[in-house]
Amino acid sequence: MSMGPLLTVADTMTCPHGGFVTPVITGNRRFILSGSLALTLGDSAFIAGCPATDADGQPQPCLTVQWVSPASLVIEGVPALTMASSGICLSGNQAPQGPVSIQPAQFRVMAD
Repeated sequence: MSMGPLLTVADTMTCPHGGFVTPVITGNRRFILSGSLALTLGDSAFIAGCPATDADGQPQPCLTVQWVSPASLVIEGVPALTMASSGICLSGNQAPQGPVSIQPAQFRVMAD
């Protein structure tokens, strides 16, 4: 795993098809970076506006993100997410649709 900035709710994230990823904080988090809550492996991420279709032209939008490479840094008992964390966008039937694209909002706090 390589080092990267910690992710926050202020980061801009999209699916491979341009749908917008919205992180949802789980629990009562107090760890704030540059005015935004830090993200952890325990948080959910939902996708809206994905125009993806399957081979038959039927809608197959990305709906959620599954994080598979959290940082070794733990925030309030849960591994943190960084720019280097791998997020896979999933359709409603859990089919992998590709990686989440991340534009981080802060570069001050890094972890691996």
